[in-house]
Amino acid sequence: MKASLVLASLLVTLGIATPAWPAYAAYPERPVTLIVPWGPGNGTDIVARRVARLLETRIGQPVVVHNVAGAGGTIGSTQLHNAAPDGYTIMMASNADHASAPGVFAQLPYDPVRAEPILRVVSIPNVVVTGKSSKIDSISGLVNEARLNPGKLNYAATGKGTSSHLMAEAFNLTNNLEVTSVQYKTTGNALVDMTSGIVQYMFFNIQAAIPQIRSGSLRPLAVSSAQRSAALPEVPTLIESGFKAMPNAWMGLIAPPGTPTAVTRYLAREIAAVLAAPEFRKSIENDGVFLFSDDSPEAFREFIKQEVGTWGGMARMAGVKPE
Repeated sequence: MKASLVLASLLVTLGIATPAWPAYAAYPERPVTLIVPWGPGNGTDIVARRVARLLETRIGQPVVVHNVAGAGGTIGSTQLHNAAPDGYTIMMASNADHASAPGVFAQLPYDPVRAEPILRVVSIPNVVVTGKSSKIDSISGLVNEARLNPGKLNYAATGKGTSSHLMAEAFNLTNNLEVTSVQYKTTGNALVDMTSGIVQYMFFNIQAAIPQIRSGSLRPLAVSSAQRSAALPEVPTLIESGFKAMPNAWMGLIAPPGTPTAVTRYLAREIAAVLAAPEFRKSIENDGVFLFSDDSPEAFREFIKQEVGTWGGMARMAGVKPE
């Protein structure tokens, strides 16, 4: 579909195809800060910087990415929720900080569903991987190996409550696998131990996994999404392999509670144009992730409410005790 048709579809869905914005005709009058509640180079950071670069050409003001990492994305999220609701601070949210967090942190200093949604951006599968020297060559082979050797296999996760942790635990419990979780502060450390055989598998963010898979360092076993990824077309889905699909991780742009609807809908219109740009769509395809289609701030609001329940349920299933 041509970019112009994609944009037209998005604008019709948003109900903002008309150009007039008299109440906020001067907005924005100064730079907009885009908070990323994770460190530089993280998948959320990469996508946020792509959006920022294209968005500022449309709104005529700089969009400054501000990394505020720590505590599973909750430090940056708290800063967003406490910011002035004037449209000059927005954030690239994710399932970790705005869906899983209530099930992981007992005293969360913000309510995810009170954020003002702007637009969902991408849906992100995980890919189950093992080391290149592993004898495991399929997801069925992994399950068989775990069942034949209960308690002897380890899986890597990059933090309690992350998608790599919750997806793996849900998969293990659903398939009655007795395995051990090994938590890592960095993905790099997890990959070193996977290569050496200390851990046998991982549910790995597909954006980060693709370079390692293409270099031959990791062997992909299955993608967690309901459909195959265009970036890894030869890798089967969990469903194709006879297992249940897992919910995708996601990213989307939000504003502080109380931000005027006129502002969020203006930003939604401009971001819809960014998402429809061929340059952006190509980069997303190369990452192996999926763009949300026919989205709106209202749909995003309902989505966050549902996701809090979904990921909170996974946290409870995994035995995560809020701290």
